[in-house]
Amino acid sequence: MASPVIPLLEVRDLSVHFRTEGQKVTAVDRISFDLAEGEVLGIVGESGSGKSTVALALMQLIATPPGSIDAERLSFKGKDLMSMSDREMRAVRGNEISMIFQEPMSSLNPVFTIGNQLVETICEHEPLTKRQAFAKAVDLLRLVGIPDPEARVTDYPHHLSGGMRQRVMIAMALACAPKLLLADEPTTALDVTIQAQVLELLQHLQGELDMAVVLITHDLGVVAEYTHRVVVMYAGRIVEEAPVADLFAAPQHPYTELLLKSMPPLDEDLHRLLAIPGSVPSPTEMPTGCRFAPRCPYAQNICRETEPAMIRESPARAAACWRLVDYKVPA
Repeated sequence: MASPVIPLLEVRDLSVHFRTEGQKVTAVDRISFDLAEGEVLGIVGESGSGKSTVALALMQLIATPPGSIDAERLSFKGKDLMSMSDREMRAVRGNEISMIFQEPMSSLNPVFTIGNQLVETICEHEPLTKRQAFAKAVDLLRLVGIPDPEARVTDYPHHLSGGMRQRVMIAMALACAPKLLLADEPTTALDVTIQAQVLELLQHLQGELDMAVVLITHDLGVVAEYTHRVVVMYAGRIVEEAPVADLFAAPQHPYTELLLKSMPPLDEDLHRLLAIPGSVPSPTEMPTGCRFAPRCPYAQNICRETEPAMIRESPARAAACWRLVDYKVPA
């Protein structure tokens, strides 16, 4: 009998709390998912849904205090991230798990050259001389498509365009050939043309290096183009999980359905775009029952009173909605 395949990343009942003004608020609430080697997972949802907080929790970058992380299981390659010491986690962070942040200008140090920052990252994890690390830095810049890397390696961040800075951030994230890359809204600050170039670069590198990628975005168009599977988050919870083709063909949660309807069509009048009424609730003022009920066109009394459980249709497909329990609430 074959041994069960252990996922690269296992997340079970992950919660992230923050204490503010004497009150404990929950930004991420009991979420669970797996990630296989070489898989690209999209995490999608509006601002305030907890997507970025999930990535920071996986990297163990939640400041304590005021934050705290709880999980039944949070493991990478079968190793428990929650039980690692700071020193052990530093060896994993940037080496086996890397992260690309939203705004490259705030992530790069303005007083050091691109080369110095790449060399520092490389030498942190690899036993190379400065000369060897500098040569590798040039190779990394070439890998991510920066022209004339031998000259660019001596530039400061402000000498580069936003797209070039984001490529430098990708080079830094790939410096030690990680098995998992967390990309948190990696194209938010870029114009549409550069966004496409950066995403295509990530897609190419993911295939070439056989990395698993968690792509965090609010853009379902990006999810459709670049991911294998999707997790939809709302107000700190996962409300739907599905292979990308299934999600777009037949969304099961009303929030996912409305997100899809709010996407701009290519062949219709943009004035007919659907806007989801209301906004994501504050973590300090979560509604009773289903958190999406105040904005949901299908909400019934039970939705406002009792939070629905995640109903799993198959190992890869699940959603948390009372409409899936047809004996409780009519569709």
